[in-house]
Amino acid sequence: QTAHPIAYNLLCLLTRWMKANTQKIINDQFQISELTNQANIDGLTGLYNRRWLDNALPRMLAQMIDVGQTLCVLIIDVDHFKNYNDLHGHQGGDLALITTSNVLRCHIRSYDFAARIGGEEFMILLPNTVLSDGIGMAERIRIEIEKQHIAQPGASPLPNITVSIGLAVSDSDSSYESLFSAADKQLYLAKQSGRNCVRY
Repeated sequence: QTAHPIAYNLLCLLTRWMKANTQKIINDQFQISELTNQANIDGLTGLYNRRWLDNALPRMLAQMIDVGQTLCVLIIDVDHFKNYNDLHGHQGGDLALITTSNVLRCHIRSYDFAARIGGEEFMILLPNTVLSDGIGMAERIRIEIEKQHIAQPGASPLPNITVSIGLAVSDSDSSYESLFSAADKQLYLAKQSGRNCVRY
């Protein structure tokens, strides 16, 4: 304050300008982060979405191959979901999907990933996981989902649901497409085998 008045005023203006710009940068970064999260998160279930999966799975697979580890993939499909929706309405169907996603979220490890890939289909990525451990995880999820009551606010629970699960494990030659296709093929076999089962 003992400086020349003009220099002092310029310094005050410069300080206010820098503080305003810094705050704007912080706000912009926060908004970008929020938008990025929204773009990668499924609005109904809170799990990752297909957009996130299409970006993450190839990178994760490449990392596993580079370090000589395997990536186990589960595709999970709610059985007879169209009929369930028709009988209990879209709200009932949404509750079934939310219940499924909650089971997935609670039963995967801290370094696993769960995504809703469309409709009633979900995918779980299990890094550094061999076939036997993947089967164990898939069976635990299948059994737990079958036990869940589909709670609806202010009314009796809806009927339980079941899921079919297809499982595939990567090897050194795997690609995003081949791994996805292998798990999808096993899911088809699970459906053909009467549903509510795991195929690998």
